[in-house]
Amino acid sequence: MNILYDPDSHLGLHNFGIEIPLTDQRTNNVMEFLQRQEIPLNKVRSRPDYRLMTKEDIALAHSHDFTNRLFGTEDEKAAEIIKAFELKNPDGSYHRYNPANASLPLAKLVEQALLQTSGTLAAGKVALEQGESFFLGGGFHHAMTFEGRGFCVLNDIVIAARYLQRNHAVKNIWVIDIDVHKGDGTAQITQNDPSISTFSIHMADGWPLDDGGSTEAQDEKPWWIPSTIDVPVAQGESQLYLQKLKDGLTKLADLDRPDLAFVIQGSDPYVLDSLPSSQSIQLNLEQMIERDFLVYNLLKELQVPHCHLMAGGYGPHSHEPFNSFFGRLKELNTFSRRHS
Repeated sequence: MNILYDPDSHLGLHNFGIEIPLTDQRTNNVMEFLQRQEIPLNKVRSRPDYRLMTKEDIALAHSHDFTNRLFGTEDEKAAEIIKAFELKNPDGSYHRYNPANASLPLAKLVEQALLQTSGTLAAGKVALEQGESFFLGGGFHHAMTFEGRGFCVLNDIVIAARYLQRNHAVKNIWVIDIDVHKGDGTAQITQNDPSISTFSIHMADGWPLDDGGSTEAQDEKPWWIPSTIDVPVAQGESQLYLQKLKDGLTKLADLDRPDLAFVIQGSDPYVLDSLPSSQSIQLNLEQMIERDFLVYNLLKELQVPHCHLMAGGYGPHSHEPFNSFFGRLKELNTFSRRHS
């Protein structure tokens, strides 16, 4: 496993006055663990083919209107950040946002989203070259064609997937989403794209599926657009989670073998996650490890190159499932020996 990181791409939400518990400390804690375990880390920008995302790249997944706003004025960028991070209530008051505590303008978060997307693309290339990779970032699966949402400005997953299809002779791609929330943006963007198959195991009743909608309401509520394979887990069914995941992955394995898989490995199903909207699924650490290795082992068995992304995970314990995953991989002696 080749682990990539880019310290310049950290979101640093506290610098913008944003009070969401998606902190850079999660990544820092993981990196400290990897260093203690003498597990190699590789800088994304040390790769000779590293590239910054362009307007053309973003348009691979997003509408021209949305892309133009993201590359527009400072006010246009800030407005998109406010929507993506849900920083205003319907009455105009601030929500989990205190601009008095900001040291950076909101518009700069667009730049961080672009850097995160560059990291996802770099990790996808490494997976194709070496069989597997993990980027300490990425996985912003709620961003849709027309706007960012759910703390996700850009859908780095689809952008990277389509870039690799366009430039690296990749044909079919799987997106395996095991974050606690439905991968609704990825499903919406790829709904008419048979070259990208999406799998999502998620809370059946929690956000974004907590508005009384249904798959019949998807024109007005596109978060209800189904994935290729959806595995909803109802509140109180955490003990059934692993069996549901196994059954879903069996269905996924029946699809045509892809050239690459992205794994959206959110740590937010963890019982100690602190985001209120993650509480419908609560897995202990051993269940989280089994979850991760059900996916990892399937892709190894099928000999599918795979790129893992961090996605969601909130609060002071959000690094623990990742550390356990990497610790188990070390036991299996899967790491590259290159350091940077």
